[in-house]
Amino acid sequence: MISFVRGLAACFLLVLVGSGLVVSPATASGLNPPIIVTPSEGTIVAHDWTGPVTIDFSGSPANSWDVVIRCGVVDETEEFRTVASTTDETTTLSWTLDHRLPQHVPCTLVVAQQVGGAFASASNFGTGFAPLAATGATVTPRTFYPRVVDGYRDTATVRYSLSRPASVVITVLDAAGRTVRTHAPGVLEPGHRSWRWNGRTADGGRAELGRYRMRVTARAAGVTRRATSETVTLATKTVNTTHRLDKAGHSGAAATGGSCYVTRSAYDGTADLDCWGGRFARMRYSFSIPAGARNFRWAVTGATTGADICCDGTIRKTGSRPAARRYVVEVRVSGWRAYEVAGVRLTYAVPRVY
Repeated sequence: MISFVRGLAACFLLVLVGSGLVVSPATASGLNPPIIVTPSEGTIVAHDWTGPVTIDFSGSPANSWDVVIRCGVVDETEEFRTVASTTDETTTLSWTLDHRLPQHVPCTLVVAQQVGGAFASASNFGTGFAPLAATGATVTPRTFYPRVVDGYRDTATVRYSLSRPASVVITVLDAAGRTVRTHAPGVLEPGHRSWRWNGRTADGGRAELGRYRMRVTARAAGVTRRATSETVTLATKTVNTTHRLDKAGHSGAAATGGSCYVTRSAYDGTADLDCWGGRFARMRYSFSIPAGARNFRWAVTGATTGADICCDGTIRKTGSRPAARRYVVEVRVSGWRAYEVAGVRLTYAVPRVY
């Protein structure tokens, strides 16, 4: 009868015992250490080996035995541990592992008597490499814009997986299959890997707009495997970025004609335009803008005051672009009109090429 107990050392990965336990009746007894049948001393098991682990207890005393497999190097060790309880009737015990041992590492199987500690056996073996495979080779995003480096889709990333250590070369191919760029990171460990292409050629220049593929070539032990990504498009596009500028009502330039007045208040940020039969009272708000600005929208926040006599005279609000880098919003009253300006807002778009 065997009972299994989980054990875990620091930084160790526990590999559980699976089903398939075989218990054979004893035909002899004695006082000798158990014999490790598999894996035997000096053997190299397959990379995906899961057993069976077989131990002959026919010449060993009845006891509880620590059975431990350790694989790896210091600080990077995976461990399987169980307890085997034997009686005088026990000869051979066999079981399989629920998890594969790590590939290409040295391993040691130790069987030690829990009570008394006089009997122990060990077997040093190793695990082989997995067959070479380079898989995945997916690329994201499928369209990128490397001409302007601003954090928005500046690069395209190819992701792939290696089944074992291999020397890797990544080749960027244009639509005609010509090599545009080569990246050789050298020997990489198995697992998920990635590389970012910045849209540059081998000599550091800009790659042409168009479609490309990334090919991953892995070599190990005389074997070569390749994986090629789907198409990625190197492109440019124009995006309109929106900008907004605000000015307080009292911050503009004032002008009057005749019996008209402008009163500006720094306290509440307003400007009062008040005409008493005069020609005009005006506030002009000037905004600095880029030469490529377009799609202008402006708004004046304010209201007529108690001094306003409608509708003798006018209240006019206008917007204009007198120069490539300047936009002006104007508020003007005349006659017997009165208006308080609280603020002015200008919104515009600037096209940007990515």
